[in-house]
Amino acid sequence: MSNQSTDDFDDDDEGETEPEPNLVKQLRNQLKDANKRAKEVDDARAENSKLKREFAIRDAGLSLNERQREAFEKSYSGDLSSEAVRSYAVDLGWAQPTQAEQEVDSALEGQERIARASQGSTTATGADEYLEKIKAAQSPDEVMAIAAAAGRFTAWDVAQ
Repeated sequence: MSNQSTDDFDDDDEGETEPEPNLVKQLRNQLKDANKRAKEVDDARAENSKLKREFAIRDAGLSLNERQREAFEKSYSGDLSSEAVRSYAVDLGWAQPTQAEQEVDSALEGQERIARASQGSTTATGADEYLEKIKAAQSPDEVMAIAAAAGRFTAWDVAQ
């Protein structure tokens, strides 16, 4: 590599001068305008988001007081469909469920009640007790007596 002095590179820059003060001023003004527009866009987006929430609350048929509305807007970040908004308000206790929602809730409660009742009638715990008694039995006769008491069909029933 050859030793080149920095003077070699300075020859290329002979035609360039310091930027004109007017050009710097123009660039600064353009930057200020761009920042101003960006802030306006951000403000417009925030306003748009706020209006969407307000319309969603209105479309859901909610009549909230000012404090409830503000709290709702700050706390809710879900889907803006009227059903989702209304459901959230019902969860907060700020709205009554619609007739359809009450019917669905009633049907679900009925199904849960049936499921609980059928769980109570299953012999899962009875089966556990039955197996424990069988394991604790000391003789085949005792096992057959436990089975008969439980209403189980045994080979001994056939033999007798």
